[in-house]
Amino acid sequence: MYEFVTEYNGPPLYALAESFEYYWAPQGYWCVDGRKSPLEAAFHPLVTPWIPGDRWVFSMLVKLEEGNYIPPHADKPLAPGVTRYHLVLSTNPLSWCMHSNEWQQMLASTVYTMEPQFVHAAINWGVTPRIHLVVDTG
Repeated sequence: MYEFVTEYNGPPLYALAESFEYYWAPQGYWCVDGRKSPLEAAFHPLVTPWIPGDRWVFSMLVKLEEGNYIPPHADKPLAPGVTRYHLVLSTNPLSWCMHSNEWQQMLASTVYTMEPQFVHAAINWGVTPRIHLVVDTG
């Protein structure tokens, strides 16, 4: 399961997320990789109260367009002391995430943690994109 951490009540971030140039990832989604963009500089000061950790090890914006899905997969385990956070910037009632064979709907303006080495996936049957800011902190 994606585990609820907190509600995000900072400045709206959707327009900022849409200002980035996304590229198509072969896994089935559009992405902005924090290693290749000013993503961390733009988001870190705005989300620090909700995503703990002074050091961002990795970050990306994941945009799942309407009708698309991210197939089941597992990522490599995180290094000791690193935690993965998802801040849901936009979603819709027909967008679902799966983690360890459990499907759930993640709510907009919420922060979740997850274990990336367990199988996870997502699908968006809605008519609006789903965008998550994904951050690994250490």
